[in-house]
Amino acid sequence: MAPQPNPTPQAPMIIRVINHNKRLFKGRYDAVDYVFRTDVPVDLPLEAAVHIFGLGNEDKTQALNMLGVLVPGRDTVEDALKWLDNFSFQQGKTVFEDELAPRRVARSKPVATGSRKSGPSSQLAGPGGNEGEEAAPSSPAEPPAQDDAAEDDDEGVGEAEA
Repeated sequence: MAPQPNPTPQAPMIIRVINHNKRLFKGRYDAVDYVFRTDVPVDLPLEAAVHIFGLGNEDKTQALNMLGVLVPGRDTVEDALKWLDNFSFQQGKTVFEDELAPRRVARSKPVATGSRKSGPSSQLAGPGGNEGEEAAPSSPAEPPAQDDAAEDDDEGVGEAEA
């Protein structure tokens, strides 16, 4: 029997939760603490939203008890459900683990302007280093100009005299 290929792992479905209550709320799932501030979106895995809020469950009493908003003898189911109704849930984009990894961004090197100034204004400076003055066009194909004395010193190096 031929070996079976490994199935492609499924990325966790992401749920965006927004707390529209006047007080912040804290929840925990899989050793991760989630803080739901008023009107601030929080993205979390679907499994966390099911655990914390009972998302998708017909009977939410277990989740409401666990959240502390449905304490027998103190709270009514209706009041606890009103509290829960002040949260909005939106399905987010499925994100793969490699998309969560930090990415290196290639940065372009600054263009030399011949000015000793650094920063954005130096890139706008002209040949005299003054802003507003037109910069002299430069061609990357041309080597930098050398003075004549330096060229004379290089002549004859490595050549036999006749």
